[in-house]
Parts: sequence; C-alpha cells; structure tokens
Amino acid sequence: MKTYDEDDELTTYVWNHYSKFFTPLEVKAGWAVFADAKTRAGSPNFAEFIWKRHALAEDPAVMEALAEGVETFRRRTARRVLQDHNSEVFINRCAKCNRVVRTPKAQQCLWCGNDWHRRLGGSSFVTRPLDPSDDWPFFHTSVTISESDRTQIHRLDETSSRFVWDSVVQQDLPSTVLVRDGWLSKLCDYGIPFEWRRPCNERDDLWAASHLRPRLPWRDNTPIFFISRPTWVVLTSFDVFLRCWRAFLFDDEGSLLVSMEHPEVAWFLPDGQGRLGRRPEGEIRLG
Repeated sequence: MKTYDEDDELTTYVWNHYSKFFTPLEVKAGWAVFADAKTRAGSPNFAEFIWKRHALAEDPAVMEALAEGVETFRRRTARRVLQDHNSEVFINRCAKCNRVVRTPKAQQCLWCGNDWHRRLGGSSFVTRPLDPSDDWPFFHTSVTISESDRTQIHRLDETSSRFVWDSVVQQDLPSTVLVRDGWLSKLCDYGIPFEWRRPCNERDDLWAASHLRPRLPWRDNTPIFFISRPTWVVLTSFDVFLRCWRAFLFDDEGSLLVSMEHPEVAWFLPDGQGRLGRRPEGEIRLG
C-alpha cells in the first residue's frame, strides 16, 4: 500500500470530483494531465494523439501553465480550487484518522480501514457525510464549525432515519410538534424548561456547553442522534454537538437530542423554548 501524501490525495480528490470549478485554461491544459497519465500507463501513442487533437503545444497560455511540469500544474490547480471555492468543496475525511478518502460519498477509509456504515445492537444503519447543498446549515458562514468537527457529523439515510424516528418518537407523524399524547406530550408539560433561541440569536457558541452539559450526564464521546423529522436524523458525538449546536438548530422544527445509551433527552421547541427530561427506554435498539 502506498504511503499517504496529503497534498497528493487532495489534488487527486479535486481533479476527480470538482473539475467543474476549473477555468477554461485549466480545462484545456488538463488534457496534458490526461496525456501524462496515459504515458505512465504505457500508452505513449495515445498521449501524443491527445496533444495533437487539442493543439496543446500550439497554445502559448497552455504551455506557460505547464512550464513547471504537469504535476506542478495539477497541484497548483487543485490548490486554487480549494482556496476559491472553499465553501463549495466538501473534503470527505475519515473521522478516525482524518485522512482524505477517495470520494465525497465514501463510507470506508482505505488507509485505516474505518467503516462508517454505523452498527448498533446487531443491526446496521447507513450514514453519509454532510453535503454542502443538502446540509447547508453546517456550512453557513454565520455558524462556527471546524472542518474537523464537520467530518464527525453524519446524516442517516432515509431508511435509517425512519427507524430511529419510530424507535424514539414512537408515533407516525411528520413532526414532533404534532404530538398529542405519549411520553413527548408529558415531557412538554412536565419537563425542565430552558431557553435556546436567545443565545442562538446572540451567537453564543458556549451556551450548550454551559447549560446542557451539567444537565445531561453524558461523556464527550457519547454518540447522539439529533432528530428533526422522520427523514432527517443526524449522528455525531456529544462534544461535537456542544461546540456546533447553533448549526443544528437552523431548522427550529421541534428537534430532539437523544443518546443511544442514556434516557435523558433535550427537546428544542419551535418557539425558542425547550424541555429537558427522560424518555421511556434508555438504549435505542435497532433491529
């Protein structure tokens, strides 16, 4: 197995998945990168055809871009894309070793073997990395969230989300605010109240750590679900939620913060208030 090189992996990642951000010159000069790969693969005649087909040697701008060599051009282009389109490029990193994995939607690291097709209680549920388009609150400029924390936040797929919703909410409803009976109704009436909207509007990133940590006796690495809708459930660790809590609450739809292992729960209501209490079953059992 080859040695991991961060710059090389980022370069390959950008060229394979984000060429849409290349300039017209980079696109044209990029054919030289393709030709170079063909030469190294033992197809020099095809590489020569590419140079002639796209008239690369006849374009002074292309030759200037390639003046320091194909590999230097390739890396320089990737760095420019990462700098100019930072908020639009998702770098999928392994949560265990923090190395770049092969594709934006990969769920296994070839470097350390980490597999984040999540498993619990003998059954598995599928997650994916955050996507800048679908999960834009976690990429919004108004929230404080590091790239390291972002890689530890995972969306469950629809089937897994519905399973968690059914296990926790235990009612076939599109939102928790529609609950009229059951344990959530009791939590709304008798739970310990708290206010989350004001510190959220004031961009108080430390509020969750100072107000929720003392009331939720969970370890930092405790896996938690943040449940917004039957098809929208996020998995992360307690400490990541505490640091990035405002990003989770862009949608104030009555979301639930629950632990896989413990009975405590926090309910963030749409009116900016919340309730702390306990749910009937401590461990979320899948399957």
